[in-house]
Amino acid sequence: MFLLRLKKKCSTVSNLISFFFRWTYYFSEFYRILGAETLSAHVVHVVDHEGTLSKDAADLRTHILERVKIFLYDQDSSRRSKVNPTEWHNEPEKFAVKYCRNLQITKYVEFRHVSEDRGRLREKALAGVEKTTEKNIVLWVKDDPSESKRDWYE
Repeated sequence: MFLLRLKKKCSTVSNLISFFFRWTYYFSEFYRILGAETLSAHVVHVVDHEGTLSKDAADLRTHILERVKIFLYDQDSSRRSKVNPTEWHNEPEKFAVKYCRNLQITKYVEFRHVSEDRGRLREKALAGVEKTTEKNIVLWVKDDPSESKRDWYE
């Protein structure tokens, strides 16, 4: 009976998908209001870099700072980090860009200080963000001479 009413309301696949995502959004907002954390809040990213290069990254840092507000605006509110890019302009040590030869990111879920070794995902990457103990941000970028496109966010 419920399925027949649902079929009448959602006669096409796109209507059914829209209906599903609308209700998923309402449920996630309901649980967020109650204080539930998202699964992404428990995903740990570990940046492994090898071969730090002395190549000057000042141009790339300036390029990123010019576009960071656009990037943060495009992120939805549940994924948006609490960062203040205006303080990066005033205090260069708060945001640094460094080049390296090889870069890998390991991701795993950690919940209440319990993590599973089998569930770790290790991937090669072109860039990765690392927070230092002083809460400063370091953007590690793999130096790839074959990559000629300078603007990654177009």
